[in-house]
Amino acid sequence: MSRKHIHSKGRSSNICSATDDGSGAPDSFDNIVQDYLHQTQTIAEENDRFFRELSLDSALEFAALSKRPDGKRESHQSRISGKALAESYAALSAAQLNKPESFHELLEFVDRSIRDIPGIGELTVYDTAQRIAAHFGLEPDYIYLHAGVRKGAAILGLGRGRAFLKVEELPSAFHVLKAGELENLLCIYAERIAAIVAAENSK
Repeated sequence: MSRKHIHSKGRSSNICSATDDGSGAPDSFDNIVQDYLHQTQTIAEENDRFFRELSLDSALEFAALSKRPDGKRESHQSRISGKALAESYAALSAAQLNKPESFHELLEFVDRSIRDIPGIGELTVYDTAQRIAAHFGLEPDYIYLHAGVRKGAAILGLGRGRAFLKVEELPSAFHVLKAGELENLLCIYAERIAAIVAAENSK
């Protein structure tokens, strides 16, 4: 996988880690950012802290098996078979991961290791890489487009035929957030973003 292409073979889930149906929600991009920070940032930081404190072997296990700190399955991978996740864990363990220099390098490693496993799609590749990245203290430099993230970007007229976006390509209100945070936000708030864009276009 290069920065120009993300291996797209197979299917992926389109479930966000949280949902927003657009009703009674923030009515501007600035308010969406504040709502995201209030509702989601603390949870994400706690999850990252959990992975940082694990050994590499344990981080690979929790990441590949999509296990939350309480041992339950992450919602993104709720429809993936335990067999596929177990194969993913075995493949990553056998691949002998060394500390990567960047999130993108890690994402490519995970993609090569597990993407051809039946049932493993682009969202699971990304989520697995993001969890392992937290162990190493790495963060995405780009907003990677997959599943619901691609939908949110498309509403803003961005990302068609592309694998990722730069933070500065989004409206300025979003620039206070990091790339990884915006990946989550574009998925969670896609419906609200659509309502705001529609309202602006109707003026």
